[in-house]
Amino acid sequence: MRNAKHETATSVVVEFGRRKGRKRSRVEAVDWVDAGLEFLRTESIEHVKVERLAARLGISKGSFYWHFKNKADLHAAILERWKKNLFNEVIDTIEREAATASERLRKLLELSFWSANVPRAAQLDLAVRAWARRYAPAQEAVNRFDAVRIEYVRNLFEEMEFNPQEAEARAHVAYPFIRHLNQSANMKETEKRRIIELGHECLTAHKPKQFKRTRNRAICLVKGKGS
Repeated sequence: MRNAKHETATSVVVEFGRRKGRKRSRVEAVDWVDAGLEFLRTESIEHVKVERLAARLGISKGSFYWHFKNKADLHAAILERWKKNLFNEVIDTIEREAATASERLRKLLELSFWSANVPRAAQLDLAVRAWARRYAPAQEAVNRFDAVRIEYVRNLFEEMEFNPQEAEARAHVAYPFIRHLNQSANMKETEKRRIIELGHECLTAHKPKQFKRTRNRAICLVKGKGS
């Protein structure tokens, strides 16, 4: 049975003794979670092992159980931190710096240009989705993660006076487009900016004629026939 000191995985702070000349250090649950996220991002969930995390943190393996009941408990904490890590920061910035819904959408499309965290977040996103294909709790976390972000984008389209059905459809188009832009690290900046400009125009076009004109411009861009 666990000691009464082991009450809360996310709040307990434990001070560990020296290890091979290391200074005494305070390690919190979030340190274990962040180390797990790094192994997940750079390798895979199969490499998120207690022994490796302890070695990364420079502490004993037994210290893990001050914070987590078992590996499943750690996995749940990793998924929760992944869901909240970048989104809150991004939305706070967008809401502060962009006045209109159209401007906020553009800011989302341009995320890779103004957030230094995007490359790491994009890699982690792919790693979690790969994990989700074989682990039901991860799939549930991905579903909730996507639903919250799609809802935010849908609300932007409703602010732009699209009806609920149109807003929902456009949000489901815009969201994978945003993810694609964030994961296109090797795309030239000039090319990405052109795609963002046309994508934003297509997504926010209200009138059929305006949409058709924008679509034709996009086709010309893809075929390399000008802007």
